[in-house]
Amino acid sequence: MYKIIITAITIILLTSCGKKNKKQYSYWKVNGVEYSSNNCSLETNNRDIVQFSLDSKYGRVFLEFYLPALPKEGRFLLVKTNAFQEYNKCILSFGINSKWYRVSELSMNYIEADFLNGKSQIKLPPTWYFNNDDQNDSVLIEAVLNEP
Repeated sequence: MYKIIITAITIILLTSCGKKNKKQYSYWKVNGVEYSSNNCSLETNNRDIVQFSLDSKYGRVFLEFYLPALPKEGRFLLVKTNAFQEYNKCILSFGINSKWYRVSELSMNYIEADFLNGKSQIKLPPTWYFNNDDQNDSVLIEAVLNEP
């Protein structure tokens, strides 16, 4: 009887260890303060749009490409809007304290896409973002966003 109980406990412990959240973490800094989360999702639709979103208690991140999947390599121009749905541009927005920030319409900043451990990784160098409702409100953001 003792062996059966030990075997049952061992099986329960081994199976419960495999249920951890295996999503990769993403990291970002806002004005030098670092945050991280792995509460992210990836959505695609039939119009060749891929959307990456990340939620945390510190804010939200939203990334959109006009591609069938997250890119695995290349540079992409950050834009405030992408009305012409150009594949070499992307929208990257940050929600902080109920305010949304985007790059300015004159932005010439790029993000870099890489392929790491079998998944896409998007790197944003330090870039100024502006409040959608108040262009005098700006934050300096850098990020490494990992595919879930």
